[in-house]
Amino acid sequence: MENMEIQLEKEDYEDLLTHLPADENKMVDLDVAMDDAKAFTGEKVNVSNLDNVLRTVGLVLTAEGHEELLKTLPTHADGKIYKNRLLKGVKALKGPRVKIKKLDSFVENMGIRLKDEEFEELMTQLSAD
Repeated sequence: MENMEIQLEKEDYEDLLTHLPADENKMVDLDVAMDDAKAFTGEKVNVSNLDNVLRTVGLVLTAEGHEELLKTLPTHADGKIYKNRLLKGVKALKGPRVKIKKLDSFVENMGIRLKDEEFEELMTQLSAD
């Protein structure tokens, strides 16, 4: 992980290892390991402030989605989680919704860089309800 410039605390490293799919030779796919490790980077956010954190990036969860997300999120003793890990957990849920007017900041927070014309094309393909 250090070669990737990712510094993991012991708790995070052990958590990462338990979630990586290993084959019969106890080997993991490098792309999968790198992708999963990126979830342990960036700023930490307070889980008790989850609604506000999600609202900031334009996400709205149902009560059931919120409850399911809280059950699946591994938090530190200080009640915080990496924002990237939170967003990855949200992506795994079925049915999270994003406010159309906040879609640009949401896409950016997901680490996706779109040119203006690409973003406009995306907007034309979405239906707002």
